[in-house]
Amino acid sequence: MMMAGSMFRSRTKEKEYIDHRKKHKSDGCDFCRLVKHHTDQVVGETAHCLIIKNRFGYNFWDGCGVDDHLMVIPKRHVDSLANLSDEEKIDYMNQIAKFENNGYSIYARAQGSKTKSMAHQHTHFIKVDGKAKKMADICIEAAYCDYEVMMSDAGKYIVIEGNDGTGKSTQVAKLAEYFRSIGRTVCVIEEPGSDDPEKSTPIANELRKVIKNGDLARSAAVNVALFSAARRELWREKIQPALERGEIVLSARNYISTLVYQGRGEGYDESEILRLTKLFTDEKYLKPDVMVILSLSRDKREERISMRGELKNPDTFESRGQDFQKKVDDGYLEIAEAYGIPVVSADGTIDEVHDMLIDNIKANGGIDV
Repeated sequence: MMMAGSMFRSRTKEKEYIDHRKKHKSDGCDFCRLVKHHTDQVVGETAHCLIIKNRFGYNFWDGCGVDDHLMVIPKRHVDSLANLSDEEKIDYMNQIAKFENNGYSIYARAQGSKTKSMAHQHTHFIKVDGKAKKMADICIEAAYCDYEVMMSDAGKYIVIEGNDGTGKSTQVAKLAEYFRSIGRTVCVIEEPGSDDPEKSTPIANELRKVIKNGDLARSAAVNVALFSAARRELWREKIQPALERGEIVLSARNYISTLVYQGRGEGYDESEILRLTKLFTDEKYLKPDVMVILSLSRDKREERISMRGELKNPDTFESRGQDFQKKVDDGYLEIAEAYGIPVVSADGTIDEVHDMLIDNIKANGGIDV
């Protein structure tokens, strides 16, 4: 329900709010600071929005009140919904719909420059019990619990990483079969593109052809640019929409491959890879719900690749010498340690590796499998 009517703070809360605004007036918009520097006030994030805890409570015309509650804000500073892009509006309204469907009253605030309100579009989510006069003690706890339940129904992003020949695509297919068998909708992705159009986009697939073309000499910087462009396309057009629909997204590779191949293998600045990845995607992409690296010895990987017939026509990375391949093998283990990513041995049967992946997903992903 979209609430109308007056909404006001108690005198104590109003004084706290006014004092806060005076103290931080020169610092700019409070909400923009939260977007730039996440604090424990941020409880959730989507592509274009933050879910935050409001620190200054309200009372309503009917005497009910909340000292703490949750709000949604767009990441971009706008003073009205009209100034959001279509993509931003859809994301923003999806968050409102989630709370409204879970029994929350919705109170929208905008055009803050004309009132005491923040000049940054925002919407309050308030669950008011008509029998209660004050909700200060229970509202925020209930809101957090409800938000956790809502997010438990959200999509999950699972990434299987590893060098060529470790069985990533095989295991992703096996996981997809498993999740579908328990009633989950699954989206399968292959980075930077795929021979299967369902697992990629036309633009990403064309970029992949350039990336894999061993006849095109290019620098590490160009490789990073190509991968980053394909990554943005896959994230915006495939992965992110699937997550918003509540699907399980299973991806063979993500930006870790670029950190390893271009960072460790080609010597490109890893901080620049991370900067571009964050610029082209967002925090959810950088921090999947589950990420696992498959590891296998060089000899066994080559044996598997040979069985696929790919050694006859190696791509630009497979054709490089032993020194490069060693850097990649070592790089995966180094990145795993540096980023705390679990490593699973791929030296087993398909079913054995699958079972180990399921165990990792249960232990690390918070996913009911």
